[in-house]
Amino acid sequence: MLLDKNADVHKCDKNEQSPLYVACVGGYSDIVKMLLEKNADVHECDKNEQSPLYVACLGGYKDIVEMLLETDAEVNKCDIHGKSPLQMAKTGGYKDIEEILLMKDADVTNCDIDESKE
Repeated sequence: MLLDKNADVHKCDKNEQSPLYVACVGGYSDIVKMLLEKNADVHECDKNEQSPLYVACLGGYKDIVEMLLETDAEVNKCDIHGKSPLQMAKTGGYKDIEEILLMKDADVTNCDIDESKE
C-alpha cells in the first residue's frame, strides 16, 4: 500500500538500512520483488557496507539471492570486515547459493584472504 502511495524505496534508517536490505534480512521474497519492481537500489549498503545480496546469502534465502542477481547485484561486494556474499553462503552451509554465486563469477579469492583459503 505504501508503494502505491509512492513511498521512497531508498529511504534508510539510522543504520543506513534500506527497505530492500531489511526485506532481505527477513527473507521476505514478496516484498523484495515489489521493491525491485519499484527500482530499489540493489547496491545500497548499510553502515557496515553489507549489501542486500550479502544479507540474503547470510540468511540462506536462495530465491532472494536469485532475484538480486537478476538485477545485477554486485556478487563480489565485501563488507567493512572483508567478508563477501560467497563467504556468507559458505559460512551458513548454503551450497546451493554458493553454486549460484560461482556461476555468476564470484571470486573465491575476493576480500578476506584467510577465509578463502579454508
